[in-house]
Amino acid sequence: YTAAGAAVKIVKANINTIKEFFKPHKAAAKLPHTNLCTDEKNRLSGLEKTLGIINGKLDLYEKDRAEKAAEIQADLDKAEVKRAEDQAQEEAEAAEENGDTKKVEDILEDLPTTQIRTEVAPLPRITGRSKRPKYTAIVTSLAELVAAAADEIRELEDSTREPSLVLFLQGNEVAIGAAVRGTQGKIKIPGVEITDGTTTAQRV
Repeated sequence: YTAAGAAVKIVKANINTIKEFFKPHKAAAKLPHTNLCTDEKNRLSGLEKTLGIINGKLDLYEKDRAEKAAEIQADLDKAEVKRAEDQAQEEAEAAEENGDTKKVEDILEDLPTTQIRTEVAPLPRITGRSKRPKYTAIVTSLAELVAAAADEIRELEDSTREPSLVLFLQGNEVAIGAAVRGTQGKIKIPGVEITDGTTTAQRV
């Protein structure tokens, strides 16, 4: 036991000697390591900040590009709808000029925004120069049109007749205009102002 105690003292003394030997070397090595870490942090800080700014700019650019692409696509879609409506109106007017009421109805049914069936009075075929009214329709009060359609639905609740005003609820002036022209301005649509002019046609 005594010998073991003496051995412990010797080992502890050697441990302390070794620790004391390396203590100044560790202290000397710690300062350069700290300086290296600080230098690295300072160098990276500026670059990381720059990287964050660039990434932020890229995100804004991508977002702006996506928004502009969506706007362009929306404009293209609107232009395509407008082109289709204009073409349908021209075809309906041409068919109406020729007295082809069936084609007028078919064109109106194919419009993407609404489907309308209306009784179109056939126009007489004439020769020579003639003058005939040209009717146009403008929706001046969509609220009035909606209210009138609702009243008509209530009135026809127990009737087998289909309501007609509800077909104009989308306020599609192309379709409404065709219906007005087809009835030679006789149709009455609440919330729609009907005007007429005169056109000259040469029939052969």
